[in-house]
Amino acid sequence: MDNINPLWTLTYDAYDPENEKHQEALLTVGNGYMGCRGSSEEAHSAAHHYPGTYIAGIYNRLVSRVGDRDVENEDFVNIPNWTYITFRPEGGTWFNLDEAEILSFQRTLDMHRGVLHRDIRIKQPDGKISRIESTRLASMAQRHLGAIRYCITPENYDGPLTIRSGLDGEIRNEGVDRYNDLNQEHLARHAEKLDSRGIVLSVKTTQSDITIVERAVHRVCAGQKELTHPSKVVAKDRKIMADFTVEATSGETIILEKRVALQTSRDTDVSDPRIAAIRSMSDGGDWEQLLAEHIAAWAEIWEKLDIQIEGDDDALRINRLHAYHLLCTASPFNADIDAGIPARGLHGEAYRGHIFWDEIFVFPIFNLHFPEIAKALLLYRYRRLEAARAAARKQGYRGAMFPWQSGSDGREETQTLHLNPVSGEWGDDYSCLQRHVSLAIAYNTWQYVHITGDTSFLEQYGAEIILSIALFWSHRCKLNPKNQRYSIEGVMGPNEFHEKMPGADKGGLKDNAYTNIMTAWLLERACEVIQALPQDSAETLLSQLGIDENEQVRWLDITKRMFVGVKNGLIDQYDGFLDLQELDWEHYRKKYGDIGRMDRILKAEGKDPDDYQLSKQGDLMMLFFVLPFNTVQQILENLDIAFTLEDLQRNYQYYEKRTTHGSTLSLGVHAHIACLLGDTETAMRWYHTALHADLGDIQGGTTKEGIHVALMASTITLILFAFAGVDVSGDILQIRPALPPAWLTTTFELTFRGVRYALSIGQQQIRMRTHGTKAVTVMLGEQAVLLPPGEEVVLDTPAQKKENAL
Repeated sequence: MDNINPLWTLTYDAYDPENEKHQEALLTVGNGYMGCRGSSEEAHSAAHHYPGTYIAGIYNRLVSRVGDRDVENEDFVNIPNWTYITFRPEGGTWFNLDEAEILSFQRTLDMHRGVLHRDIRIKQPDGKISRIESTRLASMAQRHLGAIRYCITPENYDGPLTIRSGLDGEIRNEGVDRYNDLNQEHLARHAEKLDSRGIVLSVKTTQSDITIVERAVHRVCAGQKELTHPSKVVAKDRKIMADFTVEATSGETIILEKRVALQTSRDTDVSDPRIAAIRSMSDGGDWEQLLAEHIAAWAEIWEKLDIQIEGDDDALRINRLHAYHLLCTASPFNADIDAGIPARGLHGEAYRGHIFWDEIFVFPIFNLHFPEIAKALLLYRYRRLEAARAAARKQGYRGAMFPWQSGSDGREETQTLHLNPVSGEWGDDYSCLQRHVSLAIAYNTWQYVHITGDTSFLEQYGAEIILSIALFWSHRCKLNPKNQRYSIEGVMGPNEFHEKMPGADKGGLKDNAYTNIMTAWLLERACEVIQALPQDSAETLLSQLGIDENEQVRWLDITKRMFVGVKNGLIDQYDGFLDLQELDWEHYRKKYGDIGRMDRILKAEGKDPDDYQLSKQGDLMMLFFVLPFNTVQQILENLDIAFTLEDLQRNYQYYEKRTTHGSTLSLGVHAHIACLLGDTETAMRWYHTALHADLGDIQGGTTKEGIHVALMASTITLILFAFAGVDVSGDILQIRPALPPAWLTTTFELTFRGVRYALSIGQQQIRMRTHGTKAVTVMLGEQAVLLPPGEEVVLDTPAQKKENAL
């Protein structure tokens, strides 16, 4: 714990049982392959504790009986707990955090080194006092290895002491209370054994038939005595425990080093996970070597992503925390892992570990800093392209329709029924109609290719993704003979509160502006993709997908005749939104306080959210977070709609007043647009709320179920694209800073079109240089600046826009 910079740490100085699960999520260690919650080593699943380890892509499907219905769910599997360690002096009881008196307590996540430290002093019921120090990691150097160093210092007793270390598969998924009435038994016994060097536990998932093997080796040091073989082994169904008995002396520290290999039959680089676990441990080295390699690997990662802020230590530290958790969820290891980004990370079981559209918030970071991760995430989607085609065919459409919730194989995992926790009643769930997830996948693919210049990916994979999705949306567009405009019906926008048209007996909305405008954007990009491909590749792919010249002409026609409703200068969020009833917002805020989930409140009162002007999160506004303003402006101009920044401000003000921000995604979106409109003060209010959303658990208990990956990513992209003013939408890097007044500088690096840039954006000056061998041009405001290779260029910061009052 020496020499740890507090700006690289998250520390809790007291034991708070009521908030323990929340802290466990935020103290997770991970490496992209696995994530391990920061629960105490001695903990079992209980009211205040939830040990959890998750391996990317490990799902299992179970059927539960709910009332008179069979409900099938695919869940992210909590694998056997490899972190379990406890101890007892002779004649005493096994140490349990909730049964001992806590004399002192501190846990610190060292984000720079990727390790979790704990230092506590406890008094057990028999009066014995011990100091316990532990350090935990999920190796960023060897993805299959986790390790713990567990130190016990007796303070007022001597005599025999037994340390117990185990691999515990006697667990079920219990991380989300509302799922606990369902079938959550995902693991079945396979084998438990003691081998020549350690203990081994093997289990299988009950439906997906994935073998999970954990192998632990130990080294115990007590005075001059060193043990590597346990004194006793206790093995039973899905659990194996190794006991080490040593002689304890008051004031002398006993050290247990535990190294664990985690392998599965899903790993692409192994044929037998048990043999692989043995090999991983043999190659893993001792604790000191493992720790050193792990720290070095994290240091290399931070060289690419550390975004520094001078003048706001709070923002600096929390953004580092957010970047850390993104990298726990997906790291350079993911380059050969077939997995997406779970919306709640490798940190918990909320949303059953499924992959949503949230990755649209994450891709910009990986595109600019770790393109190999972005590519791997896109390949996860590509491998499920055939499932998306099958889903489209089932609905009577051509092309590819990706699921709103994706898991192991790309089928739709969204339930069609939803339990309202306020009313206690089941109701139809139309959220799978958020078909804009496919638009997000096409957008992510385009952005990856545009930013990295990876044309080989475009030719091999990306073009097929983009054109397949474009074909789907083309066939969702129907020409209205009355206004000669194309319409899209039967979808939902990002605002999940509105599921159907008022009075309708089926789900879906008509002409959601976000969906329609993004479709116009996509069809224009799809035509550009065809032109960008080598002619023979284009002809082969177009023939394969059944896209002829008439189809391409239709795409361009849609970009000029898509319907977007406008009334009195306001873009209609969907056809008829602006005609809905107004809510008495003051009444509901006074009555309920937290109105983030206004849909549930209204349904519990017997009212229908579809009858009112309200939004869970930015819907129309999401356009201006995803696309540059001038791009949206050009799309609208092609549709004969004039739209200025003043129009954006009018729309922002109107819709924000009717938005509950019941999704954390809404915070970053509104901060970005406020900054775009020149109101840095308002942007910072949203920004600081976003910064503290998971740290402060502002949704009242959701963070314990897993961090909000998209929220965390949004606070980082806000620094880059809003405050630093980086714009990578064109062919050259552009910078238009809008730094908050308190920020003196923000300093970072990024890679665009194969050139690595080092940028320091200050209130008075901007410093820029490249790591390349060629001179490149960047746009600083309206000024073109030539950067000689390797030379730093220092220029005055362009004047920022005058702030407006939103």
